[in-house]
Amino acid sequence: MSWGFSEPERKRSLCQMQDSKCNTDVHFSHQLHPTTSMSLSTQQNQPKTLKRLGDTGFLVVWKDGHESEYPFLYLRRMCPCAECSVIRHKGRDVHSLFAPDGDGDSSLVDVPENVLPLDIQLVGRYAVQFKWSDGHSTGIYSFETLKEMCPCPECTPPIDKNEV
Repeated sequence: MSWGFSEPERKRSLCQMQDSKCNTDVHFSHQLHPTTSMSLSTQQNQPKTLKRLGDTGFLVVWKDGHESEYPFLYLRRMCPCAECSVIRHKGRDVHSLFAPDGDGDSSLVDVPENVLPLDIQLVGRYAVQFKWSDGHSTGIYSFETLKEMCPCPECTPPIDKNEV
């Protein structure tokens, strides 16, 4: 038993954008070594499938059965890199002990509406990284971060109008 990707999976990007119709998907079938333990929360943050959905978005099917579909514009605006995080939080330091809560205002990140990933790479066993058509490529989207930012109605509670 081994924990990891096969050699071809390690060397291959999820989707090197040759044309806009690429629908590459990667299925994960990791087996834990018998002496290795993994917490339930970690298992729930592990993908079973990663798939590019043409020019519209990115799909993650999680090991817990949940499916997350991320529009590309949403993923780009929610880039977890320091530069984009500071922009979303209006210049406030997001890495200090007193960092602001939440994701900030994603509309502050100036991105073309038609932004697309030119390349999608696995980063070790914990993340993916997008090379975007606007030239940005520094954000590393950990699987934990992707799970937390799932935009589906089940994961995004409705805004209570009494709290606004």
